[in-house]
Amino acid sequence: MGDSANRRRDETGFPGLREMFKRAVVERLRLVEIAAVAVRFGRLDEATRARAERAAHKIADAARMYGYWDAAQFALELQAAFKGSEPIAPSMLARIFEIIEELRAELSA
Repeated sequence: MGDSANRRRDETGFPGLREMFKRAVVERLRLVEIAAVAVRFGRLDEATRARAERAAHKIADAARMYGYWDAAQFALELQAAFKGSEPIAPSMLARIFEIIEELRAELSA
């Protein structure tokens, strides 16, 4: 996405907050990835799905707070994928894994 979409807010003045944010996102991404693997193997239960949806929501909120606009959009897409109880289509599962990688790349920059 464009440079303007990727602009980050100025530092908050609290050293280490951005790194704490990134670590929290990585932990939440693990929950989403666990759910995606469960989908792949036909073992996604309600609790895991709900954890993945909540984790994606929290990623989106935190990403907006720190100015990671693209990451927020990706996280909202993840949240929508896990919302509800309908089976997750193979094409959506592939997209979930793509988004996970996009988020990791965005946060490592």
